[in-house]
Amino acid sequence: MNEIKVAEAQASPSQVAEIGGSATADAGTGGAAQFAVLSADERQTLRATLAAAHPNTVHELIGGETVGEMVASLETAKAAYQRTIERTRAAMPVAAGGSGRPVGVDITKLSPLAKISMGLKG
Repeated sequence: MNEIKVAEAQASPSQVAEIGGSATADAGTGGAAQFAVLSADERQTLRATLAAAHPNTVHELIGGETVGEMVASLETAKAAYQRTIERTRAAMPVAAGGSGRPVGVDITKLSPLAKISMGLKG
């Protein structure tokens, strides 16, 4: 099916020989197929924005070349953050009684500033 389209500033009509070609793919997307890859500055800005909006992620795992890839990487970054939190909690020793005082500290080996700090905390 051939159509003839004439734009306002176009000197001669252009032939559209096929429907569903590359021109159709970009229609209404702002040229997403051509401009989908972000520049280094845009990736850095988007990464910083996503990291600030999602503090419960491993920020180093947020990445990709396009906006879609960067948003998709949030799931991996959130899962890694959650695994890290769980491992840290499992590895932390819990003191019986939980008095909060250091146990077995030799005061004679502390600096004067450390002694003052301990005295003020107590």
